[in-house]
Amino acid sequence: MTTVIKQIVGDNSQTIRQVVQENERGPQGPQGEPGIPGGTIQYSAGTGIEISDENVISATGVTSVAWGAITGTLDDQTDLKNALALKANASSLATVATTGSYNDLINKPTIPTVNNATLTITKNGVSAGTFTANQAVDTTIALTDTTYSDFTGTTGAVDGAAGLVPAPATTDAGKFLGANGSWTTLNTNYSTTEALTGATWIDGSPIYKKTIDFGALPNATSKQVAHGITNLYRVIEIVGWAYRPGDSSTFPLPATSTSATGAITVTITAADVVIASGTDRSNLTESYVTVYYTKSA
Repeated sequence: MTTVIKQIVGDNSQTIRQVVQENERGPQGPQGEPGIPGGTIQYSAGTGIEISDENVISATGVTSVAWGAITGTLDDQTDLKNALALKANASSLATVATTGSYNDLINKPTIPTVNNATLTITKNGVSAGTFTANQAVDTTIALTDTTYSDFTGTTGAVDGAAGLVPAPATTDAGKFLGANGSWTTLNTNYSTTEALTGATWIDGSPIYKKTIDFGALPNATSKQVAHGITNLYRVIEIVGWAYRPGDSSTFPLPATSTSATGAITVTITAADVVIASGTDRSNLTESYVTVYYTKSA
């Protein structure tokens, strides 16, 4: 009996060997050929090869193969071939894809030139600090609040001062801020009591007005009546009327005439209203003089 050992597959570490007792043959085949060996066939498996009870041969413990041990062509490696087919050809890539250079970009944006101008922060016309547009370090310029006082009015003798407008109360609705610094109602009424007109003279002084009840005009002489104005400084305007109740005749005060004796003059002194006439005007029994003026204090 001769024992033959055949190596079926694998190398020295992964081998299946068939052990056949060749002197034992099976029955004669149909064409007279020798039958399969009639003796016992035994298989042995090397490292990484497993034979199951059903004689199924499988490889175990093999998770990877070294690249140097792969045989065949790329077409035999379907998954690798498909993965490589997804890669772009170097010839189809832009130059910058392989150089990484900014100069190889196309359609580059135009980057504006950054000038290094000096910027100055001012407060109330005074420089609070400067910095340059392209400086490398931070600059902090502190601006402090300015506290303003309220607006101060003038008395006519002393100048007022600029400032914040004083807050009006609800009772000041419809009023305006007068040069005296107070919320004032525009006075268009005539009164024998002194009142602010709401107007100012060219020097900024507030203008007051007062109407004096003068009574009857004089008879070819002058007459004076105290006006009661304190601190009278400058007379701005004199407006007056004299009435004769009997026929409702009205004469303006002062009044001009073509004759020297026919005129009626009105003069304001520090204390009085003085009216003079060259003829008898005593039949003008009602007369009123309204004086517009500024005050010295």
